[in-house]
Amino acid sequence: MLSRFYNGDSAIHGLSPMSKIIGLFIVLILVLFNHDLFSSLFLAIFVCGLVLMSKIPVKLYLRGVLSYGPFLILLFLILFLFFGFVFAFSTVINFALFLICVMMVVLTCSDAELIYGSRQIIGSDKYSLSVLMVLKFVPILSDNFYKVLNTLKVRGLDFKYLNFIWKLKVLLYSILPIIRVSIIDISELYRKFKINYYAKHFEKTNFRTNEWDNDDNWFLIGHLEILIMMILKGVIL
Repeated sequence: MLSRFYNGDSAIHGLSPMSKIIGLFIVLILVLFNHDLFSSLFLAIFVCGLVLMSKIPVKLYLRGVLSYGPFLILLFLILFLFFGFVFAFSTVINFALFLICVMMVVLTCSDAELIYGSRQIIGSDKYSLSVLMVLKFVPILSDNFYKVLNTLKVRGLDFKYLNFIWKLKVLLYSILPIIRVSIIDISELYRKFKINYYAKHFEKTNFRTNEWDNDDNWFLIGHLEILIMMILKGVIL
């Protein structure tokens, strides 16, 4: 499942959750303000390198992005009509890359590490738990999408063999239930952490993993280099 920690010993797993959350924030800035196709492709190469370094099966990331396929297609069509192909294509690429980065953070950090990292950055127990919920919502939505498809398959309606019209109907009828169930799942997760883990002196973390070292410095330098390059190029700001 995309919303659960994927145990591993990769370089990305060993990074501090603080550096991964800060890196994700930098990617968010790039996604929101960069609409240059060349810069988006360069960012894609960088993110693909991180994906390989995480040693998590690429198909997991692809499953997550494909679950947002209908939204990405709709987003592309709307932007294409108003702003043209380049703007629409680069925006969709950026959004897909951000989804991949969110999934990478969730897959390579335990929930305790995410709370610890966000609390170290924000300095607030309350908002650190909110950060965890926001990060978890993206993969939970993907998981529920595939649960719906599997349910339909059990009932004799295999999504991949449907024609385009039927696929569109299934998506239209499923999107609101998927969002509603995902919100319920997030609410239940929030209550669980608030009861079982969310305490003033919550320190259930792996210090070896959370310790900031040179790998974290290089990780963020890579993100900042891309950000600075795009600023100097005039793509951002």
